[in-house]
Amino acid sequence: MDLEALSEEQVLAHWKRAAGDTSAEPWGCAEALGAYFQWFRPDGFGVERALLGLAQGPELLERVRRLFRATAPGDDLRGAYFSVRQPERVTEDVLLVAAQDHINRMIDVARTQDDPQLAATLARSRPTIRRRSSLATAESPSDLDLQVYERAVDWVAELASVPRTHALLLREPAYLIACDPHLRDWLLWPVFASLSPVDDPFEPYAALWLLGCSLRFEADAGLVVEAPTQP
Repeated sequence: MDLEALSEEQVLAHWKRAAGDTSAEPWGCAEALGAYFQWFRPDGFGVERALLGLAQGPELLERVRRLFRATAPGDDLRGAYFSVRQPERVTEDVLLVAAQDHINRMIDVARTQDDPQLAATLARSRPTIRRRSSLATAESPSDLDLQVYERAVDWVAELASVPRTHALLLREPAYLIACDPHLRDWLLWPVFASLSPVDDPFEPYAALWLLGCSLRFEADAGLVVEAPTQP
């Protein structure tokens, strides 16, 4: 089915059926999607019915399946959001490479946004790995963290004004996966890829998130990656 040939109302009706919602009430607007991807927890069964038929459907589906592969183990459906409960074991070298890649991509984003001061600050950052025994918890963002966040979010918002695809209806559901704009923008990046001079800017961030890590920039410590303790 070519979803791009349908009206928004028809696409929402299709996505309602794909999610298994048998209620009589129609999904009359994009806001009805809410936390749409949570319908497919824990293992993502059936999510391909929602994505295939979009212009970048196969590429989006590949990313969504990566999300479910990382979050399904140990998911008892009690939490409102996706999280990585049983992360894959990896070496610190793997984490450090991904963290440095994330710094480099955010430097590229800062340059794209004509912010040489932020780019220079990030160029001085070095990644640090800290181990913890519990799931990632929210940290108060530093000023540097907020600068990176604002530049990246504003940039992708500009890109999102260009494509004409029903996939953009999934921006809020993608955000509600974990209330994480970087994860959202990674998931939907195939929609924006042809518009960007930066290659897949959120891939390193997502790779670390899918390993159960949380990230934050600190002015005096560079990029801090909090990674799960491995037995």
